[in-house]
This record gives sequence, structure tokens and C-alpha cells, in this order.
Amino acid sequence: ATETFTPTATNTATDTPTPTATETFTPTATNTATDTPTPTATETFTPTATNTATDTPTPTATETFTPTATNTATDTPTPTATETFTPTATNTATDTPTATATATSTFTPTPIAVISGTVTYGNSKLPGPATRFVPNVLISAAGSPPLSDTTGAPGTYWLTGFGAGAYTITPTKTGGQNGAITSFDASLIAQYSVGNLSLDANQKIVADVSGAGGISSFDASMVARYAASVAGSGSSGNWLFDPTSNFHASVTSSITGEDYSALLMGDVTGNWGDPSPFRPAIGGGPERSASVTAPTLVTPTDKDVVIPVAVQGAANKGIVSYEFDLRYDPQVIQPQANPVELTGTVSDGLSVVVNATSRGLLRVVVYGVTPLDTNGVLLNLRFTAVGAPGTVSPLTWERMVFNEGTPRTFATDGQVELVTATPIQPEISGRLLTASGQGIPNARVTLTDTTGQARSRTVISNGFGVFRFGDLRIGQTYTISVNSKQYEITPLTVSVTGNLVNVDLIAVQ
Repeated sequence: ATETFTPTATNTATDTPTPTATETFTPTATNTATDTPTPTATETFTPTATNTATDTPTPTATETFTPTATNTATDTPTPTATETFTPTATNTATDTPTATATATSTFTPTPIAVISGTVTYGNSKLPGPATRFVPNVLISAAGSPPLSDTTGAPGTYWLTGFGAGAYTITPTKTGGQNGAITSFDASLIAQYSVGNLSLDANQKIVADVSGAGGISSFDASMVARYAASVAGSGSSGNWLFDPTSNFHASVTSSITGEDYSALLMGDVTGNWGDPSPFRPAIGGGPERSASVTAPTLVTPTDKDVVIPVAVQGAANKGIVSYEFDLRYDPQVIQPQANPVELTGTVSDGLSVVVNATSRGLLRVVVYGVTPLDTNGVLLNLRFTAVGAPGTVSPLTWERMVFNEGTPRTFATDGQVELVTATPIQPEISGRLLTASGQGIPNARVTLTDTTGQARSRTVISNGFGVFRFGDLRIGQTYTISVNSKQYEITPLTVSVTGNLVNVDLIAVQ
């Protein structure tokens, strides 16, 4: 009976070894494999269960009980399992990726250091926004590696990626003057130079465009030349920054609020960035307008042409400067060597800068210390008629500005028409003037032949006080009398001895 048991025991011995070994979740054995790679598994090879299998039947009853070492038989497959799994155990020691993870974390501090700030406009003398941001300023960081950034509309910049060494941060800017430098800036400098007004610290910095260390009429002329786009304007239009630069021995942590103040040389009024085309009236009073008119003239070709420009509404409004761009046809008229004359006009005593280098465009800047106190002829423009008879040159105002827009200006265009030159006939022409030299408009001027051989003729003086009588006779004597509602003018007797007699009649004070 015990012998019949042993064959079944050997059957079960052959059934249980490997199938249960493969079925027994050796993955859990891997846990025990990592816990105990016990060499007892190699010792369990000694249980010569194969010897007892060949041993004759009887001992098998007791020996088959020891192969409850079938447990050890199930253990014996595990050595092979543990031997095959230990390589994967060493593979799982590719826990070394965690070492590379710690390596990348040491890189993160490098891009953290940042220098940032804002660039604002430093001269805010006249009414305007309290804070004005300056865009398109290049912020350069000189070091290794070199860095840079450009301010945007909010005037901010942001630098990062610094190396280990020292850095010098420097702001620079070109362009972007936005028409802020005008004849009015030149006038303020001229007024300061004679003690008529005071300037604050920033205004004094931007007024010294000559770099001489003081402020004089020479600086005023340089700013006027810049406004007229004429060479020799010193540092007008250049940008300065405060501070000029910042030095850092090293940049290892972030720095915020490294700000800069920008100044535009020549902008004494501080109107840079003002979005409005006209500035509000200084002093806050009600703003009134002034009008400028170019005349309509008919003149012979091949002759000099004097174009009087009239102004109304300019008196006693604190106008110390004006500038304009006037378009004309260079095929019809051309400016003379000195195309602007201020003598005898309401601008007498002011200074002028002219740019006539662009064909068809006359750019004029007038500035000074004493404000305009009357209306009348603002200035005379001198041209030469070069076109053919019948040609016409428009006189078109592209820009006409008093001070920096106060008072507002309305400009009326004019024209010059050329006609065929006629045989020269004697004439008498001239102007009616006040004691201060201003033209008297709308006065009745009468010419009488003292011999009684010709009838009296009457004309009305124009807006500049100009009158003219033609078709006269050489050798004849004439009396000129004036009837004006506001002025008393003594009659004048003249003799025509040539083709042209030019006389001025001055009112009695």
C-alpha cells in the first residue's frame, strides 16, 4: 500500500515542480529575491530528491514526507527565478536618472538674475502729462555675454542671461524728437539770455546746445537753426540720460527699479510727446486765433517780386516766435539770396533763420525777445519771377505756427501770376505808416496834378498801407493827400523825375 503511494508521489513530484514554479507568481518572488537572495536556494539543490526517486519504494513514505520539500521543490525553481531576475534588479538600479534630475535642478538658478526699470521724460515744465514714458530707448549691457533690450510704449526694459563678470548698463536713443524743438524754444533761450525769464535745472541743461557751459543768444540761434533744418545746430535734437549708465561688479540676483530720466536737447518748453497739435495757452486765459494771409499778386516776368504776408489778431498775445513752411512753384518764382525781410514789419527786431535749399519749399523760423504788439505786415518775402507770362505759382502754407501753437493760426493761401512786361511808365508808389512804422490800411489816398491838367485820382491803401498811382508823366508835379479816420497825415508834393517815385507818408503823432 505504501508502494502504490510512492508512484503517485512521484507523479505529483513531476506535476508540481515546474508548472507551479511558472505559475507561482515569481514577481512576488522578486520581492523576496530583493529581500533575500539567499544562497539556501543553491543549497536546496542538494536535497537529492532525484536519488530518493530512484531509491526503492519503502523509504519513499518517510522520504516523500520530507519532500514536503515539495515546498523546497517549489523553492528550487525560485533560484532560477532569482538568478534571472537579479539582472533586472540591477537594471532597476537605473534609479540613476534621479541623479540627472538633481543635476538639472542646479541649472535653474542661472536665468533668475534680472535687471529691469523704466525710462521717463525728465523735462515737464509746461502743462502736460505728469509722467511721460519714453519708448525705443536701447538699453545695452556691456559684459560677457553682452545683452540688450529696447523700451516699449510703457518705457520699460528687462535684461536677463547675465554672465559671471561685471556689467555696465547704458541707455541710448536716436530719433523720436516728434517736432518738440521749435522757434519758441529758441525764443525762451533768448529771453533767458537777457534776463527776461528764469529756467529750472533741466531747462538749463537742454538749453546749452552749444556745450559752452552757459546759455546765450548763440544757443538760441542754434535751436532756431535746428527748427529750420539748417546745419550748425549744436547738440539740438540729441538725447541725454540721467544717470548716463550703471555699473555692476556682478549680477547674481534680480535688480528692479533701475530707472532712467531722458532729456531732449533744445526742448526748453518740455513739450515732447504732447499728442495735441497746439499747446494750451500759457497762463490759462481764453485762447483766440490769429490769421495769416498770403496775397494774390500779378507781376511782370523777369522782375523782382515782393510778397507781403499780412497778420491779424497777433497783437498783444505774447507772440515771440513763429515758423512756417511755404510751398511755391520753382518754375515760376525763385527765392532771392535773402528771401525774408523783417525791417519795417511787425517782426522788426526779431531774428530770422531761413532754409531755401529744397526747391519749391521755403522754411522760415523767426524768434526773439519782444512780443508782437501790432498787426500788419508780418514779413516780406523776396522772389524773382522766372516763369513765362501767364504762368501762376501758388503760395501754399504747409505749416504756420505762432509760439508752440498759441494762439491758434488760420492761414490763407495766395498766388503769384506772371504777365508780359509792359513798357515802363512813370508811377508813384509808397506806404502809409504810423509813427512806429506800421502800415495804415483802408485809408483814402488822393493824387492831384498841381498844374490842373489832369483830374484827381483816388485809391485805397491795402492791408499793409501800400498805395500806387501809374500812367504819370515825367516832369510833372503831384500832391498826395490822405484821408484816414484814425490818423492825421500831412499832404506831400512830389515831382516825377524818373520812371518810379517811391514815397512813404508818416502819420503825425
